[in-house]
Amino acid sequence: MSSEDRTATAGSAPSILSPDLKIVGHLKGNGAIQIDGTIEGDIDVPLLTVGEQGKIDGSTVAETVRIFGTVNGRVQAKIVRLEKSARVTADIAHETLSIEAGAHFEGKVHPLRGANSGDAGKLKLRPAN
Repeated sequence: MSSEDRTATAGSAPSILSPDLKIVGHLKGNGAIQIDGTIEGDIDVPLLTVGEQGKIDGSTVAETVRIFGTVNGRVQAKIVRLEKSARVTADIAHETLSIEAGAHFEGKVHPLRGANSGDAGKLKLRPAN
């Protein structure tokens, strides 16, 4: 799927995983997802929001990631925003990273590979270490 197709579908209403839902496995989609429950596995979507009650244990690949909740593992996205309620223990590969005052972050940050070579739209899922 081209990055243009991913952007077009990212404008629609997000799929919401409620706080009482726990998924063990990998998620891949073409639209926006809001995680308010728990995911144990990898996620590959264009637009990801982790709500305040949301928790992810695994690798995440997206165009844009906004984190209000808890993420453990790896985050790879063009735009990553850690909001003040975020609790993140992860390595982050990004083009743009913003960390709001009050957010907790532990890990390493790296520039997104391919960001300067025109390959930034071709994000690849890499397993968490």
